[in-house]
Amino acid sequence: HQAMGLVYKGSFLDKALLPIVSWHNDKLEAPTTARNDEDRNYYAVGFKYDWNPFFIDLDYLYNTYKGKSLVNETDKNTTIVTTLGARVDTWALKLKYANAEDEVFVPATGNSTKPKTTSYALAVEY
Repeated sequence: HQAMGLVYKGSFLDKALLPIVSWHNDKLEAPTTARNDEDRNYYAVGFKYDWNPFFIDLDYLYNTYKGKSLVNETDKNTTIVTTLGARVDTWALKLKYANAEDEVFVPATGNSTKPKTTSYALAVEY
């Protein structure tokens, strides 16, 4: 098993603008032919803009999975997450929107399906 990654986390404008970029890789080499080798990559780019008491987060996530079986399986996931928020003392009100699209390889057909998911959330944090 082998895992590695890089992360950049910045801070600009008196910590009001906070960018982040990351990449991680996870490889698993199967000890027997009963299991497939796996190769996963995780990419993320995002930023937070905080003008107290309001803030906005925007994240773009892209993940890939490759199984090295007889059929070269490749699955992908792309997600965009946006959070709008406001703080009052130690409380925070957040409205979150997430949109995800998967590309999942189906070995039986040799094709990929592309299910999509959209979600909304309203949260209060203390």
